[in-house]
Amino acid sequence: MNTSDFRKTLISIAEGDGSNLLSKVIAYYYPSLDFSSRENLFESLLNRLKLLNEDSSFDFEKLKTEIESDEQIINLKEYKGKDFRIKEIEISNLRGIPQVDEDNPIPYGIGLLDDDGEINNAIILANNGVGKSSVFAGLEMIYAQEIGEKKLRTFNPDSLKHEGYNKYLKNVNNEAKPICKVKTVDGDYSLENVILKNKEVLNLLNPQSHFISEYDVIRNGQITYYGNKENTIHNIVAESLGLSEYLNCLEIAEQIPKYRRSKETTAKNRISKEIESNKTLIKNNIAVIENRDLQLKELKEQGKTQNTPLKSSELNILNELIIKTPKSLIDNINVTESIKQFNILFEQYSSIETSKMASIERQFLEAGNNLLHDFDDCPYCKNSNLTLEEMKIQVESRLLELNKMSKLNKEITESYKKTIGELLNTFQNFRNVYNFIEIDRTEINSILSSKQALETEEHLYIILAPIVNDEKLINHIKDLSERTLLTDDDFNKLANLLKNNSSLFGDFLDNTKKQISDLFKIRTEALENEIESLSNNASLPLEQTILNLEKEIKELEEQIKTATENNETLKQDEEKAIELVEFVFQIKNEIEVFNTKLRVKVNSIVETNFKAFKEPLEKILNDYFQDDPNLKLNIDLKETPYEIDGETLYSKIIVAEIMDKTNPDRVTTPDQYFNTFRYKLFSLMVGLSIALASRKKYKVNIPLVIDDLFYGSDFVSKNTFSKFIQDLVILYYAHTPDMPLQIILFTHDNFIYKNAIEGISYLPEGHKEIYLENTIKSRMFPPKDKVEEKSKTGFKYWNLINN
Repeated sequence: MNTSDFRKTLISIAEGDGSNLLSKVIAYYYPSLDFSSRENLFESLLNRLKLLNEDSSFDFEKLKTEIESDEQIINLKEYKGKDFRIKEIEISNLRGIPQVDEDNPIPYGIGLLDDDGEINNAIILANNGVGKSSVFAGLEMIYAQEIGEKKLRTFNPDSLKHEGYNKYLKNVNNEAKPICKVKTVDGDYSLENVILKNKEVLNLLNPQSHFISEYDVIRNGQITYYGNKENTIHNIVAESLGLSEYLNCLEIAEQIPKYRRSKETTAKNRISKEIESNKTLIKNNIAVIENRDLQLKELKEQGKTQNTPLKSSELNILNELIIKTPKSLIDNINVTESIKQFNILFEQYSSIETSKMASIERQFLEAGNNLLHDFDDCPYCKNSNLTLEEMKIQVESRLLELNKMSKLNKEITESYKKTIGELLNTFQNFRNVYNFIEIDRTEINSILSSKQALETEEHLYIILAPIVNDEKLINHIKDLSERTLLTDDDFNKLANLLKNNSSLFGDFLDNTKKQISDLFKIRTEALENEIESLSNNASLPLEQTILNLEKEIKELEEQIKTATENNETLKQDEEKAIELVEFVFQIKNEIEVFNTKLRVKVNSIVETNFKAFKEPLEKILNDYFQDDPNLKLNIDLKETPYEIDGETLYSKIIVAEIMDKTNPDRVTTPDQYFNTFRYKLFSLMVGLSIALASRKKYKVNIPLVIDDLFYGSDFVSKNTFSKFIQDLVILYYAHTPDMPLQIILFTHDNFIYKNAIEGISYLPEGHKEIYLENTIKSRMFPPKDKVEEKSKTGFKYWNLINN
């Protein structure tokens, strides 16, 4: 969901004091950024920064205009200030309400205008079966495009389509279309011309929360109270208040500053090392060329056979290279076998139920087992129906299980430590080989003629590069190695690491070890062959020696040329890599400023609109803690920790808790604490509070319609329900004083009817400033008991209620 309010908030941050480039990028390119995860957001920000240039500009004035006209962006501006309070209702051929025909040309209806043309509230007493739910269903469909009663009677209510609701509204005795029309302050609407046609606008304005039925109470009673998934109080409230965009954006954006992003730095370092390697080759080749030029000059001056200076120099270099060749590196480490063994043990370990109390239980049973024959009865409880022999069999059986668990725990602990240690040694050895090749290839290239050795060395260097430079992986293994007291969580982390990198920790390790071993053999053989060749040809004709020297010089110069050209290309790559590294630092630093500013905006929304959700729930429900004065209901945004790559981060989650005033850490949830009636009231108040918060945030006046939810037997005294209604009215006017409230209450209970009238008619002292429209107190009769009426607008109808 992408609302114009949220987009404009991002723009205000980008245009505000102390803004930075990244804030502008997020505001301007928000639709193209991927907020699904930290990694995806970072990549999309990085890609966007790469595309920017010196001429890039951010025309936010134009963007604001585009947002206003973009049909893909939800803009609630056209609804702000709208008044959809009901003046009159026309209804016919809808469920139990008869149709209009030649014999009965006048429709049924309810008028809510008094003689002065003022819109009234209505408290309607109606027996079951007279049509109150039919009226409620028709209104709910026009306002909310759903019907709670139909959803209550459907196994999978979220699968219901428009036609399903229309079918439900049909009169069982007639195939004609049902008719329901409503005249409001700001327009006339019907089942064919609903008030809110956009589904996402519906989700924000929450008209369904203004039409409270049994379904809404049941549905709200099924929510969970922790987390931010689909069926949690956090998700329901955040979506309803338009907070979800802000909170989701913040949750991902606040992960960026602590993101251990090393890919760009690793790439830059690799390029820089390659440049330095080429420079070393050029430097070495120049030194060798100078030496060869000197020898060539001497040969040409001497005019005689040359047999020692050149050969002895080359033989010395070749012998030194052989000495430097590692003889053995990692052949003694069989890490793949250790990995297999750990995986086998982990599978066994995971299949049994372990417990922190297992070792204590084992000691207890062992002590009792030793004393078993010293007692005539159970040494554990002194009262057992089992014989001593039967007890002994059971205890020894359980001890066998516990000993197996203890043995398995010891084995998997040893296997864990061995596997982690060998992994670290293997990666360190790979790093040693990588460093050896990095230095060696510049030296050996200038003197060794064996292409196989050179190619093997280069191939191995390329294979090892991504492994030894994967700092994230190596640091993770190091973190695992530093654990002292191992837990199930540690075993799980290692098992997941091995599972998620099975190709790396499988044949790759063995194959790489074999390639390293083969390289050293090939390299040694090539060097020995070169030495033998030089030794067998200790004396060459002058002309041949000169030709060999000239050929070698030419090859060395070609290598210098190639290395120089490569460095020119690499320099360009390095500049780009440095730019990317700078972008990485820029993103991490600048997004902190953005996060701070957006957090301020969120706090402002929470303060003004979340408060309108929080207060009604806490105010009304906390009146029901007379039996437990130390407890209270607390609705709040709570920081909950979660881990990513070993970092502890915090997310703001809306929670509902029953808290002990004397010990705030002692909490439970409403579903666990409240009895049936109070939990029903709590679930009702969730809906009413969402309605109030939506009303306050979006300034759209929708009537509050409640369908026969209360029973007099639920309330402990006649004043209880009166106070409930009064508190509700006071809270609505406290948060939306500029929006006149219209309440329509249907009930079949005479107690509720009378107390609702008393509560709405006589507000307590101190609240006389609240102006509440007159209230129609009426009874609803079956359609057959019709009375013809004429409304203030001239509308003729059979009146369904009798004042």
